[in-house]
Amino acid sequence: MTELVGTRFRAAQQDVAVTVVDWPVTHAWSEGDPDFVGAVTVMDEAGAQLATADWQAPTDLAADRSLNRIGWQRVGPWEQGWLGRRTAPVGQP
Repeated sequence: MTELVGTRFRAAQQDVAVTVVDWPVTHAWSEGDPDFVGAVTVMDEAGAQLATADWQAPTDLAADRSLNRIGWQRVGPWEQGWLGRRTAPVGQP
């Protein structure tokens, strides 16, 4: 994994079935759940959305693959954000 020091971009994992509420919502999705619909979104330091990709399974590995498909890569760990979503620093190779 490439280390980009001081990256100002973050990716967030999002369950797209829950987009119209302003509080954290989590589900107990399993990796093979056919009803899961998710997205991984890349944002700048101001929170502006730069890119979004479909997230096919509720795993960090699947989120990494989603980022790679749109030309981004994770450069730090996935961590629980203050809104309840998992976020990670990202950069472009």
